[in-house]
Amino acid sequence: MRIVTKLPDFQVAAFGEILARLTELRDNPVETLARVDEIAEITRATAANASLAELLQRLRLLPVIDREAFVQRWHNAKAAVWAIVVALTNPEEEPDQLLGQWQADPPAWLVSAPLDARIVAAELAIAYSANRLAADLFAAVAADGAPRRQF
Repeated sequence: MRIVTKLPDFQVAAFGEILARLTELRDNPVETLARVDEIAEITRATAANASLAELLQRLRLLPVIDREAFVQRWHNAKAAVWAIVVALTNPEEEPDQLLGQWQADPPAWLVSAPLDARIVAAELAIAYSANRLAADLFAAVAADGAPRRQF
């Protein structure tokens, strides 16, 4: 388990927004289900404020071989790549288990993510032995026009 001692200010603000919205929805489970996408969007919106330093700090927790290429992909698809990084470095989750869940039932946001984000997810999936997910993502980016040299 990883312990986070201080969150960046933009994440604290985002968590505050999410907590406030969840508190509103607590007593209405039907509305809660309808608002999951709204809450996810608030979370993804914080990605635009993520700094390179924060990305590099989290990358220390991941088995990334080519950090330069990873950072370039983050620049090309910040929101989606940041969402992947945050999900896989969440101290409440085990990355291999989360990727196993994504392998069994790929999230819609990942399936429709920009090419660079799907390549990042595929490379990390390989590192955590989610090989079917990696193969599916690589096949999808190839079908969507990514040149082979990109992955």
